[in-house]
Amino acid sequence: MTYMPDDDGTRTFIGGVIVQAAAALHPDQTSADIFSISGRIILLGLVGEVTVAVPANHDYSLEFDPDNGGANVNLGTTLEVDSDAAGTFYTLPTTAGGALVATTNIAYGGYDMMIDLGAGDIQWTTAGGGTVGTTTRVRWDLHYVPVDTGVTVTAV
Repeated sequence: MTYMPDDDGTRTFIGGVIVQAAAALHPDQTSADIFSISGRIILLGLVGEVTVAVPANHDYSLEFDPDNGGANVNLGTTLEVDSDAAGTFYTLPTTAGGALVATTNIAYGGYDMMIDLGAGDIQWTTAGGGTVGTTTRVRWDLHYVPVDTGVTVTAV
C-alpha cells in the first residue's frame, strides 16, 4: 500500500507538529509553564525568540516537570542571557544536560537529539539580580511527533 501524505502530513513527517506559545513576560527569580503535554511525545525541538530585549543580570533555563510525581529534569541548563537583543534565539543543547544555546538571527541546535517525554509540563526558570520583570519577553515554538494516540500539547 502506498501512503501519500497531504501537506500537513508532510510537515508533520519532516518537522513534527508545531505548537506556538505567545511572547510572555519572564520576570526575574520565577518559573512558569510554557507547554502542557497530555501523553507521550518525541520532542524534536524547542525554539525561543526574544521579542523584547533582555536587560543585564539575567539567567535562563528550561525543565520538564513530569505529571507522575518524579523530579524535574533539565532540558537546558542555565544560560546567561544578559543584554540579549530582540531577535536572539534560544534552543536546546545538542547533548543531554547541556546549557541552552543562544544565537542571533538563526535558530539551530537541539535537533540533533530527540527527547522522549511523557505527560507533564515544560517550564522556564529565570535567575539573576536584574530588573527583568518589567520587560523581557520570549516566544516559544515546540516541534514534536506524538507517540500516544490523541496526545495534545498546549501552550500555557
